[in-house]
Amino acid sequence: MLDKKYIIKADNICKNFHDQNGPINILQNIDFYINASEIVVIMGASGSGKSTLLHILGLLDTASSGQLIINDLDTSILSENQKCNLRNKNLGFIYQSHNLLSELSVVDNVAMPLIVRRYRYDHARVEANLIINLIGLNSKQNSMIYNLSGGERQRVAIARSIITKPDCILADEPTGNLDKKNAYKVFDLFVKLKNELNSSFIIVTHDFELMSIADRKFIMKNGGLLRI
Repeated sequence: MLDKKYIIKADNICKNFHDQNGPINILQNIDFYINASEIVVIMGASGSGKSTLLHILGLLDTASSGQLIINDLDTSILSENQKCNLRNKNLGFIYQSHNLLSELSVVDNVAMPLIVRRYRYDHARVEANLIINLIGLNSKQNSMIYNLSGGERQRVAIARSIITKPDCILADEPTGNLDKKNAYKVFDLFVKLKNELNSSFIIVTHDFELMSIADRKFIMKNGGLLRI
């Protein structure tokens, strides 16, 4: 049992690959945690391992060694089915490419995670509309995705990631495709969700301006994670 309850806690996480020249150390002895209602930003150059770390923390990849605990559960002893359930229940994901379904409306895209969980369709849409109002797109709820701007699409992707009320949202370059004006709207939305829903965020990015909203900041360098 942990002395303190963290949403995610990683101890001595390492990730290695092998090629014809021998082992390649991507991550080395990473120690990391995130609390409730906290924004953590991880910077780093391309290829530094920050996306690999995010995928491990989100149970989308496995570490070569080390311990990863999510909500007091040691993930190393969980089956793949249990990991999938933990990921779907406790974690949300936002990507630079938002992966929305262009043939569906905004409300149906946002409702999709609840529909997958076998919520009644009308109930899922009611919940989706509440989240759409929260992110300021209530006038677009019935619009098709292809009619939205890039910034609006990213906000829809964020709404979809939070509709299940996950403990932590993991975001990989969430403003990478946005102009500065829309990027700031996303920054403001993250802070709003943190304050109103107690959401936590782990954000990996090249965007130094995202540092302004972070409670803690790190840089990934030479396979290690350094607090700045």
